[in-house]
Amino acid sequence: MKNFQIRRFPIEHIPESIKNPILETYANIQAPIPLVFASALGAISLACQRSINVQRPNGLISPCSLYLLTIAESGERKSTVDKIFRKPITEFERKRTAIFSSQIIHYEAMLSAWNVEKKAILSSIKKCTIKGESCDQLKEQLIEHNLLAPERPKSWKMIYTDATPEAIKRGLFESNGSAGIISDEAGDILFGRALTDLSAINSLWSGDAYQVDRVGSSSYSVSDPRLTLSLMIQPNPLRNYLGKSDTIARSIGFLARFLVAFPQSTQGERFIEDRTHSWTCVSEFHDRLESILEQSVSNECPQTLRFCHAAKERWIEVQNEVELDLGKGRFLSDIKDFASKLSENIARLAAIFHTFEEKSGPISLETLNQAVEIGVWYAFEFKRLFSDEGRNFLNDDHSTKLENWLFDLSIKTSSLHIQKNYIRQYAPYSLRNKRILDSALNDLVQDGKVCINTFGKMSYVYLNKAHFANSIEDWPDRGF
Repeated sequence: MKNFQIRRFPIEHIPESIKNPILETYANIQAPIPLVFASALGAISLACQRSINVQRPNGLISPCSLYLLTIAESGERKSTVDKIFRKPITEFERKRTAIFSSQIIHYEAMLSAWNVEKKAILSSIKKCTIKGESCDQLKEQLIEHNLLAPERPKSWKMIYTDATPEAIKRGLFESNGSAGIISDEAGDILFGRALTDLSAINSLWSGDAYQVDRVGSSSYSVSDPRLTLSLMIQPNPLRNYLGKSDTIARSIGFLARFLVAFPQSTQGERFIEDRTHSWTCVSEFHDRLESILEQSVSNECPQTLRFCHAAKERWIEVQNEVELDLGKGRFLSDIKDFASKLSENIARLAAIFHTFEEKSGPISLETLNQAVEIGVWYAFEFKRLFSDEGRNFLNDDHSTKLENWLFDLSIKTSSLHIQKNYIRQYAPYSLRNKRILDSALNDLVQDGKVCINTFGKMSYVYLNKAHFANSIEDWPDRGF
């Protein structure tokens, strides 16, 4: 079993207009750089997603929306960083809401007048029908009138927190079709209502059109929805969530769509320096984000970005490398779910970098290579955190929980061996999942704390007497 180390974040491969505000924020706030980057990237994704698509060299076109999940302990200044990069979006949303309030007043007045006119036409049709006179001209008038019905203005609600999937879908229909679930304390999101329908969230990542049919109320559809997820969460709430939902979240590809990071803490190293703190680069970042948002108001149809010839060849090379590494025993073989989305996420990153940098024409090789470096870093993070091979924060928690439970059980039973099926039935709930239990047991076996022997169809877990010596005073000789 390998203990994967945290890799240095490739900050030098981020475009200058994104890198500089990240470094400035890091210098001023001293939060971990990957956390700062994820917050900035989430804001860019939400701002850009309504305006651009990306066409990969295989011909497939997708949105550029990103799903980001950053794990950080309390005190890592998640809220502070998130407010910094979210500021242009909240201000834009506030401004557009004020405009919408004025528009809706005008719309409701026009709708009232339209309804009165419609009622008058219908009344005339009724009178003609009673008299037995022809209504053809009135019917034509009604058709023309219906075609002139006032159109309800679109709102600009962009950020959701505690909302049901149905409310988010409805919001996408009533607004501009673009939204973000953004939270610096995402425990409430994971255990709340927003992510109760993971299949729907998966479809929104892909930009799949959807139709909602309702009995007793109007049905509606959205042809090109866009959703960004930018979540920050403490380790324990995520462990609890994955302990209950890991099999589902992994099996249907929900977790695979995320760029996940668990950066090393900066706590204990954030010393105050007597200097003037500059926010010039962050201010420029805000200006650029605001410009993208304002341009998106008039964008009826997203622009599809494509790669230049050299970038196409490089993307194909990366995709083939990913495919090769899916083979048995290869680097990506135990995170195939994440690997299946990696090349697409890299294309999305490249398109976002290209747009934020205000570049014209096709996506360049340089921009794609920047996205590749970031994508590879996130692949190592996913491997470190969620692979069967790596000792990750989730497995460490499960193996520790199992070790403590075995310790307590040995005191109660005065025994150093336990049937594995007994553990499956009576261990803490999060350990009863076969994959999680096997992984936790494997950790303990690798550490020499237990061993597993099988007799016929029955497997037994034997505790190491030396390691568990403090649990009872007089050990029987059935350990090892």
